[in-house]
Amino acid sequence: MDMPVIDSIKVNDTEIKSDHNEYTLVYNDKQYMYENLESKSSALELQAQIDIAKGHCICTGLGFLIREKGLLNNKDVSEITVIEYNPDVIEIQQALNPDIMKRITVINADANNYVGECDTLLIDHFIDAVSNKDRLDIVRNCCSNIKHKQMIWWDIFADAQKYTDYKELQVQFPTLPDFTASEFYNYILIRK
Repeated sequence: MDMPVIDSIKVNDTEIKSDHNEYTLVYNDKQYMYENLESKSSALELQAQIDIAKGHCICTGLGFLIREKGLLNNKDVSEITVIEYNPDVIEIQQALNPDIMKRITVINADANNYVGECDTLLIDHFIDAVSNKDRLDIVRNCCSNIKHKQMIWWDIFADAQKYTDYKELQVQFPTLPDFTASEFYNYILIRK
């Protein structure tokens, strides 16, 4: 996967810290994200989002721009809107990745309260989620506020490690992709 620029930078209380090929996005001493540029662990966890995306995509959380860079290479994606709560993250990405930022629309807002409409909803803003129930509540809230045809959230394959678990989640969230068992387990293998 082709990666965006990820480098050490600080804006106000938000910072990307580096240790060799490992990077963390930190706000007020709390880690938001982690990426290892050798293993590309986070990038691999986002692959399903990139693969299913079609039409206008609304993404929650800007982070390292890994997902957005992948979406820009997906010929089925016509428009990318990202909802990011932290203005410092937006400023960091404008400094590190101005070419990507020019090709997407970024809205400085709380994704939990944002109301909109899209073809594909890609959810990844779980900083305050401390349990699986919290994460599912955030997903449920976004799905009710943002009209969409399909959706998926970051690390769903940790929430549903078996195909039967995924199918149970599909009952709660009918706009999840209708993966076959083979497709599902391929994404499980990618993230390991």
